[in-house]
Amino acid sequence: NENENEKKKNKNFDEKCVEWMNKPKFVDICRVTFDHPSPVKCSVFSPNGKILACACDDSTIKLWNMVSKSLIGSLRGHEGEATGCSFLDDKILVSCSYDQTIRFWDITKLSELAQIKKHKKGVSCIITARNNLVISGGIDGMCFAWKIDDLNNINNEIFKNPILTIQNDTSITCLSVCEDKIASASVDGEVKLWSLTSGELLQNFIAHVGGTLSCSFSSNGEKLVTGGRDKNVCVWEISLQSSSRVISKSTTTPPTPPTKPATPPTKPITPPTKPITPPTQPITQPTTQP
Repeated sequence: NENENEKKKNKNFDEKCVEWMNKPKFVDICRVTFDHPSPVKCSVFSPNGKILACACDDSTIKLWNMVSKSLIGSLRGHEGEATGCSFLDDKILVSCSYDQTIRFWDITKLSELAQIKKHKKGVSCIITARNNLVISGGIDGMCFAWKIDDLNNINNEIFKNPILTIQNDTSITCLSVCEDKIASASVDGEVKLWSLTSGELLQNFIAHVGGTLSCSFSSNGEKLVTGGRDKNVCVWEISLQSSSRVISKSTTTPPTPPTKPATPPTKPITPPTKPITPPTQPITQPTTQP
C-alpha cells in the first residue's frame, strides 16, 4: 500500500510539472530583462521587493529599481569577482568576493560601511539570517558567523571576532541556514549540517558525485534540497532525532534517451535437439510409519 501511495504521489507530481511547463504563453512570463556587461553570479531582492541586487563578475554589485525598471547604480569596491550578496534590511546590503573580503553597503547612498577580511582565500558565498546574522563560506573551507547588534552602527570594529568559526575539509560552495542549523555544500560533493550555536558537526553525507553546488533548507527545516555537478537535484528528509539523521532521498534527473535502439538477436533461438526424457521409474512416495 505504501508503494502504491508513493507511486500515486509521484504520478500526480509529474502531471503537475507537465501541466505547469505547458501553460499557455509560458514564455511570456518574463516581463523584465536587465542587461549586464558581465556574468551575474547572484541575484537577490530587498525585503520589500523594490530593489534587485546583482553580484557580477566585473567586481560590482548592480542595483535595480523594480518599480521604474531602471538602474539605480553600482556598488564599487571589490577587487575581484563578486560572488554573492544578501540584504540585512531594505537599506543594508552585504556582499562577498574572490578578493577575500566581505563588504557592507548603504544602498541609499551607494557607499561602503564596513569591510571584513577574515578568509585566507576567496569568499564564495554569503547569507543573512534572523537576528541580523551574517554567515560566510570560503574557498579556504572556513565558515564564519557574525551578529550585528545595531544596523545603524556598522563599522569595522564590530567584526573583529566572529561569534562562530567552522572549519570544513574542502572549499565551501554554498550555505543555507534554518533555525539552529547551518548546511554547507562543498566541492567534494559532501554536505554537512552544523549547530548554529556551538559549531558542532551534526551530520555529514555525500550528496553528489563531482561536487555539490547548491543547498537550501525548506522553511520548516525538515527538508534540504541540493544540486550537483552530476546533474541531479536531491531532496533530503532531515531528522536530527534519528540515528541516521538523513532518513531518505529523492532524486530528480531529466530522462536520458537511449543512444542506440535495441538490437534484435541475429539468430533465432534454437530449440533443444533432443526431447526431454521422462524418468524410467516412477517417483516413489515416502512411506510413513503408522
